[in-house]
Amino acid sequence: GRVGGMLAAEVALHLQAAGSPPHLLHVAGRMAPGSFVAASEADLDSYSLASPEVRASAAYREWLLPTLLADLRADGRAERRVADALRRATGGGSGAALDCALQICCGDSDAAFPPS
Repeated sequence: GRVGGMLAAEVALHLQAAGSPPHLLHVAGRMAPGSFVAASEADLDSYSLASPEVRASAAYREWLLPTLLADLRADGRAERRVADALRRATGGGSGAALDCALQICCGDSDAAFPPS
């Protein structure tokens, strides 16, 4: 997931800083660090696959929505940590922050989220 990709990048940066760089960093399904946009409750409707009936339910509003918002806030915190760590690792330049292979996977034909 989103947070998992940021966690993997953060661990890879820490391992490299400790002198034991990973052999491979695999990240799937997320934008690059530094591109995070904070999401609000209103933004969730734009990418939530829940039906209007589900979104109108008390369970969605009282349980699921707060959980989703907490997840997005955690993702934002992780993204900011990794973006800062990448800037430190490159000295603010555009060089490679990690000395390992990268495997980045993302899709461009998800019917639920068509390219904009």
